[in-house]
Amino acid sequence: MLTLDPVDLQPISALFEEHLTTAEMERIANDPLRTPRLLRIKDDAKSTASKAHQRDDQVPQDAYRHVLWSCLLIVILILQHPHWWDTAYCC
Repeated sequence: MLTLDPVDLQPISALFEEHLTTAEMERIANDPLRTPRLLRIKDDAKSTASKAHQRDDQVPQDAYRHVLWSCLLIVILILQHPHWWDTAYCC
């Protein structure tokens, strides 16, 4: 299985408008072939939270994004990769 050192992802993270979090870098490092899907999950969560906040300004955008990201990560990735469960970060 291909893995990376999360430290090596820091220069790449700097290229993104919104830098990758430590948890995101660890996920990517543990399974770099899943990077496109992880980045899609991040973008989907951010976009959905932004739209929800635009519809109702009482929706806490950051909390909504974080919870949605966590749920999508669990449903899409962790259930497909049970060995990730021992290192999963959620809330």
